[in-house]
Amino acid sequence: MHISLIANGFGAAVSDLDLRDNALESRGDALVQALDQHQLLAFRETDLDQQEYERLGQAIGTLEDFPDFGNTIGGKSLALSNLGLDGKIMAKDDMMRRNIAGDALWHTDHTYMPNRARYSFLKAEVVPSHGGETQYANTCLAYEALPEGMKQRLEGLVGLHSLKYSRSLVGFTDWPEEQSMGLLTIPQPLVFENPRSGRKSLYIASHIGEIVGMETAAARKLVGELIDFATQPQFVYAHKWRPGDVLVWDDRATMHRRAPYDDMHELRRLRTMRVIEPSDLYDPEAEYVIH
Repeated sequence: MHISLIANGFGAAVSDLDLRDNALESRGDALVQALDQHQLLAFRETDLDQQEYERLGQAIGTLEDFPDFGNTIGGKSLALSNLGLDGKIMAKDDMMRRNIAGDALWHTDHTYMPNRARYSFLKAEVVPSHGGETQYANTCLAYEALPEGMKQRLEGLVGLHSLKYSRSLVGFTDWPEEQSMGLLTIPQPLVFENPRSGRKSLYIASHIGEIVGMETAAARKLVGELIDFATQPQFVYAHKWRPGDVLVWDDRATMHRRAPYDDMHELRRLRTMRVIEPSDLYDPEAEYVIH
């Protein structure tokens, strides 16, 4: 297995690794160590089928079981696209289209769930001719570049994450009742320390609507400033997809977002997987409120 840096000290391309090898699981620890060091790994232009792709995910950890979601069928992996149930590009006012508009905000996956994402995967199946990149921000490098005073200020702070809140930022508020009832507010630390490497990162996202112990306006101002700081060009890598590309990243050390493309006329379909872990600050008996 050969690893080469991509850009800005962030992310690495993996080559000389047989992704169809039946012994791929034995390379899982090496891949996790590479993620600890580089936060993002890219496998260029693979031709993995769905089963082989899922086996790659299982080499790194236990995969989440996705329920059916909107226009896609669940399982160990989930297709993300702008196609509706009728096989046509979703209408401009389609509820699912308005919901997934939030993917264009800087975020990290599942911070609003009792089991957050440890690692996320994407595999490109169909890509548009222009745009549609996925942009990644390295929140390890961003944290390390913060002034010492800000690091001290953030230590011990807890953000409250809510999908309802982040979707409201793009104007989506009309949740079906059965979905709305299942949406929670989950506490996460603003600074995450990798238990394997000891390296710290900003653990932030557009999902944060409150910070425990702070007034709402001050909390949202701080989160906005941190996201702006962490998404400066020196911390960002934009991946231009080619069919077959597979990316895996550490959600606790990165943020990401979808770049614009002509989504009313061009198809974009990627397939995601996630390795999850408990949101360790979450207490199901507690009440967390975002105003």
